[in-house]
Amino acid sequence: MNTTASTTPATSTTSRIALSLTAQQQETIARSLASGEARDLAGLAARAVRETVEGDFSRLPMPATSRRERAWRDHLPKRPGAERELLDELVLEPGTGRAIEMAAGEVLRLEQIEGSQCLDFNCFSMADYREAFHTGRTRTLHGINPTTGDFLWSAPPRERAMMFILADSVGCNDVLFPRCSANMYESVYGFTRHTNCADIQAEA
Repeated sequence: MNTTASTTPATSTTSRIALSLTAQQQETIARSLASGEARDLAGLAARAVRETVEGDFSRLPMPATSRRERAWRDHLPKRPGAERELLDELVLEPGTGRAIEMAAGEVLRLEQIEGSQCLDFNCFSMADYREAFHTGRTRTLHGINPTTGDFLWSAPPRERAMMFILADSVGCNDVLFPRCSANMYESVYGFTRHTNCADIQAEA
């Protein structure tokens, strides 16, 4: 399929680009338009060019990935909140972390009660610490902002669903930007010592 998109800038000059698209690429474009990323093909092309030039890429997930229905989700056990027993409640001070053990079926609720600092999260299999949450695999399946109904996946070769997002009141969970580290603060900002998420998680 040959697709032609045109963009009209402020001047009277019109640029035309001819593209040869595969069936998979056509489907991706159709999903992008259906999700409202642009009104038409020309608008989508203009947006892609603008984001590439400005380096300001959309925070939207990959088209339709987070909304994809999976029949086996219907078989997940549903337990009303009223039937749950509170096992523990922790309030963490800024710059601190905590590791906890969880069993299948238990719910972990993360809530920010003050300020606007982000929260870094990781999870490991208690049966094998080498199996851990993998942002790359999660991003591939659910986009850069996984939300309600999505899973947190482990890395290849296991690639298993480790946790399920039961509810999301934030809506901007990020699996693109890595956590900060001592090396980052020293090499980029010149701080020889600085509190950072990598060390906090290691200490936890």
